[in-house]
Amino acid sequence: MESLTKRELVADQVLMTLRKEAGALTRRADWEKAVEIEGRYQKERRKTERGYHRDYDKRFEMAAAQLAKGFGEDWSKLKRGRDQRSVRRTRHITVKAKIEVEHDHRRRMTVLKEREATELDDLIQSARDRDNGPQPTQAPKRITDQRDAQNRLGPTRYR
Repeated sequence: MESLTKRELVADQVLMTLRKEAGALTRRADWEKAVEIEGRYQKERRKTERGYHRDYDKRFEMAAAQLAKGFGEDWSKLKRGRDQRSVRRTRHITVKAKIEVEHDHRRRMTVLKEREATELDDLIQSARDRDNGPQPTQAPKRITDQRDAQNRLGPTRYR
């Protein structure tokens, strides 16, 4: 199983919580908006996933070429090399490039989850604000004890 970064875990947990809250919205228009947001981001995630699988080879080659360039090598020449140094370096670059491509994809998916969570949170907050209305401010407590009133006014001189 792949290890998940803290950012990915937090994004998943926040999104699950917000989806649950959005399912409990009372107004039909709010609920429909939540369903629309979830559907839109689900399509976007599917599109990103398909693009990842479709373009994996191209992304891998670009990442490997970039890593080889960092070593001062040409990737196309390096992967054709048969000497021991070329083989070891090619294996190393291959592993690093695969990891880089996978992490890039996971970052993209996490960003989509964070965006969806932000939109759902805004929707839920606006629904709560509208449903609850303006909250009355609390009146200050009355001071019943004269001594407390004196102390709140500041130090007094004793004669």
